[in-house]
Amino acid sequence: PADERASESETMLTIERILEIFEEYAAVPHVSGHTRRARDFICRRAEELGLAYTADDHDNVIIRKSASPGCDKAAVVILQGHLDMVGDTAPGVTFDFLREGIRVIRDGNRLRADGTTLGADNGIAVALMLAILEDRTLKHPALEAVFTSDEEIGLLGASALDTSLLTGRLLINLDSEDEGILTAGCAGGAAMRAVFPCRRVPAAGAVFTLTIAGLRGGHSGQMIGEGRGNAVKLLARLLCLLEDRKTYHLLSVKGGTKDNAIPMTASAVIAVDPGDEDGLRALCLAFEKDIRRELAGRDDLSVRITGISPHEADDILAGGALSDEDRQRLLAFLTSLPYGVLSREKDPSLIRTSANPGILTTGRTEATIVTSVRSSLESERCAVCDRIRRLAGALGAACTEEGTYPAWQFREDSPLRTAMCRLWREMTGHDMVVDVIHAGLECGIFDSNLPGLDAVSIGPAMSDIHTYRESLDIASTARLAAYLEKLLSCLAKA
Repeated sequence: PADERASESETMLTIERILEIFEEYAAVPHVSGHTRRARDFICRRAEELGLAYTADDHDNVIIRKSASPGCDKAAVVILQGHLDMVGDTAPGVTFDFLREGIRVIRDGNRLRADGTTLGADNGIAVALMLAILEDRTLKHPALEAVFTSDEEIGLLGASALDTSLLTGRLLINLDSEDEGILTAGCAGGAAMRAVFPCRRVPAAGAVFTLTIAGLRGGHSGQMIGEGRGNAVKLLARLLCLLEDRKTYHLLSVKGGTKDNAIPMTASAVIAVDPGDEDGLRALCLAFEKDIRRELAGRDDLSVRITGISPHEADDILAGGALSDEDRQRLLAFLTSLPYGVLSREKDPSLIRTSANPGILTTGRTEATIVTSVRSSLESERCAVCDRIRRLAGALGAACTEEGTYPAWQFREDSPLRTAMCRLWREMTGHDMVVDVIHAGLECGIFDSNLPGLDAVSIGPAMSDIHTYRESLDIASTARLAAYLEKLLSCLAKA
């Protein structure tokens, strides 16, 4: 009928409109832990569209859209993604993620940022959901669009969300990064925070900064099986090697910024006898060559030695150095911490348990190390966390477990997954790959809180998420939008 045909002006679910919304959202600062402006952005959009919504004090938002005419009997569908992003910058780039919006660059068929993370993880989900909500031409069942906060720092928003507000039991999470792959399960995890008390003692000597750089980094779940170097672990190894060869003072050490990212850089400020500079440089050069051989074909590394001016060195030395005992305890902990793949499933291509020391900082009176532990088996996760806790305790540190989240177990019978795989085959001529990933997804939280939930996760192709090299494939995003449009139409008939 003529009155059911949409005019071209009403059709909004186009790639250009999706990218327009993405850039508008990228301009809103929304780094993890600071999502209030992102929440307000979503709420304003709901108000502009005349849609009912609920927002909570944790910055979560639920927007509801009624079913298309004649589709009221179809099962309610939950669309879900997270508001926050990981903030990372290229070497030498200064950027204030709390105040500045991301500068998006269209580079051929990809979107990238100008020296920072792009935030396509998971800003593209935000853009897709808002485009669907504002499109007046789509045929769809009743929708509940769920925007959660602080996913990147422990799934905090999803954990705090009042899920009793949700009526849907079909959930499509849009937080995956590979086209044509449907995720149907994920690992659980926790962060282990170890805090070492540090006593400062007088120090003297020539002051240098040792920096581990050049590593690829990456997501500590998805890239953990690739054998990439961890800058925190490598720096600890270098300092232990230095300790075996020379007398030195450790003034400060730092590395990594997120426990869910493999550290790309780490640095230590040390003081050595003035005549030891040549020996220090020779030792670092030999270490660099050894590690490059170890990481060949998987990663790269550089070790930089930067001298500090006498005037600045005096100020640094005035703060003292870690006592020999505290330095040795800290290095013993760092070198003993597990890193990488710890166990695999029966299918060796699937990682079951891993650990990643992601953050290292030193203050005036303490040193802090945060390690991400992931596993699809709760018993193994608990065992690794206990191992770290006991190691820290034996070396005199306090250790606490934070941000624990459950695994999302694979569901053998999933009508939603079956329907989605069938539609993908019809639209592309290819089979959709069904996968269980070694990373945390909010689906595990929803699965635990919503009895009978049938959930999946999909997304467009991205690369190098959680790093300043992050990019989004535009054509892949367009294909995903077309697929979602068709999928919602199919689900509206159910």
